[in-house]
Amino acid sequence: MNTGVRLVHRAERRGIPVAVINRGPTSIDGRGSVRVRIDGGTSETLSALAERLGV
Repeated sequence: MNTGVRLVHRAERRGIPVAVINRGPTSIDGRGSVRVRIDGGTSETLSALAERLGV
């Protein structure tokens, strides 16, 4: 099983909401645990978030 999906399963078992950052659809997009879905590249998205947070 894909490591990313394992992390989602662990988060779901603990009741932790999930954010998906990916270009295009993923196998977990329709899951109830997904609270945020960003269609874009991970590096660019996280870099922009860090900059906005002043990190």
